[in-house]
Amino acid sequence: MQSLRSRFGIRDFVLRIVLPGSLLVVSASCRDGLNKDGIFGESETSGYGGTARFWHPVTGKVVSRPSDDQNWKGMGRIETDKMILIIPGHSDAQCPAVGGSGTSGLAVAKAGANPMSQEPNPVSGRLMTDELYWAIEIAKEVVRQGKLMRSPDSGSPSILMEYYDPVVTAEGAGRCIKNPDNPATAWARGAAVAAQGGYALEIHLDAWGPYGSGSGLIPRTKYLPTQIDEALAQEFGRYPKLLRGGLGGPKRGVSFLEIGKLEDPLEGLLRNPSTRERTIRCTSKRIVDAIRQGLHLDRAGTAKSASPEKDTDADCGPNAY
Repeated sequence: MQSLRSRFGIRDFVLRIVLPGSLLVVSASCRDGLNKDGIFGESETSGYGGTARFWHPVTGKVVSRPSDDQNWKGMGRIETDKMILIIPGHSDAQCPAVGGSGTSGLAVAKAGANPMSQEPNPVSGRLMTDELYWAIEIAKEVVRQGKLMRSPDSGSPSILMEYYDPVVTAEGAGRCIKNPDNPATAWARGAAVAAQGGYALEIHLDAWGPYGSGSGLIPRTKYLPTQIDEALAQEFGRYPKLLRGGLGGPKRGVSFLEIGKLEDPLEGLLRNPSTRERTIRCTSKRIVDAIRQGLHLDRAGTAKSASPEKDTDADCGPNAY
């Protein structure tokens, strides 16, 4: 592989990915995004609206961590009159005192790219990690699309969906809440929603290279995994329920969704201005469609975007890039 720097502003590169029974060759550039004649024609996933297998043309590698604990099935029902809370991951941990601020991404860590956010944290002076930057963008778009969904019968909103970012609170102004039991934390707010019969989902982007495992859903463990968890796992992949012995958020009732590893192809598509909006919108649509399926809403409840001409599955399909 050529120098990683070439991927982020100097010249094209070729990335060869070996999957069971296939060799995928991705030719990508900051100008053109993915080569639809390469990866899109050889994908090892049923992709948009299907069951995740090994690879997705936008979000990349799908998690594969074989274990008995990965065979969980989401059966719990979330009623449509209950709140669904969408939270960007690591939103209250952007300081050394807390830890777990999220991945910087391959571009920043290895290719010398600047972080997406250039606004220093008012408390720590640090820049926001790229994981949080993109998690915020995707979480907001998920909520925008979710709120536009309508019941096919009444025309009224069919999902009670809200976005929560601790930065709106006095305690979270610096994105550094040291007390995990503070009610302003993302997990505390999500736990409260789950305790009332709702569903809380925290958006993450997985670590790059050998540090990450790929896209997938880590279900809540305080309560039974839900049918929304199941639909998201079928679309993005399925992590073991007790990953690393059980994570703090799921133990409190908050499910985690790893969108994909913060490396190519996902990172390049997000950083490329010509593919950024579509990547965020279409990735968010996959999430909203899975939530819709988990709530047993009719297809007529599909979200409408701000631009009607973009409201087609074809626009978010493999040939879109």
